[in-house]
Amino acid sequence: MQVALYARVSTSHQQQEGTVESQRRMLKQYIQSQEWTLLPEHEYIDDGISGARLDRPALDRLRDAARRGEVDAVVILSPDRLARNYAHQWLLIEEFEKMNTQLLFLQNPFGDSPQGKLLTQMQGIPGRTVVTAIGIFPKGTAMRHKYKLILKKPRSCGPCTGRWSKSNSVAARSPNG
Repeated sequence: MQVALYARVSTSHQQQEGTVESQRRMLKQYIQSQEWTLLPEHEYIDDGISGARLDRPALDRLRDAARRGEVDAVVILSPDRLARNYAHQWLLIEEFEKMNTQLLFLQNPFGDSPQGKLLTQMQGIPGRTVVTAIGIFPKGTAMRHKYKLILKKPRSCGPCTGRWSKSNSVAARSPNG
């Protein structure tokens, strides 16, 4: 498998501590342990550039390489090295998925499973709701079905008054109870 690595630090303090080099070393060790191919031109390093921006020289070159089909996967230390903003992370993740380029994070607290993606999605994207996050959750999973039922339940109990009272509960309406 042909892979690329991406590393980024944004501050001069991080640059002085050699954080980019330590990231690069960890990423290369992982790639070698997997016996993947890493060409020197597929090492993308944004040194001293903020992750809050989407226009970064190395990231732009990486996106171009992925678009041309030069790499099958990109190994990154953690999602915050790709982008600081969750909306930017998901924009980039979706872009790489459309180009059939897998993103592999060595330190991903939630994992790459559908459940992990849902938790990451719910972690704090401004303007996005839980409903939106569940909408991208893979169809047919039990967890998606469960959350959709939870979200429907209050609507099935009458108008929303902002409170949940006994009179609105399903038990209060049922003839047995």
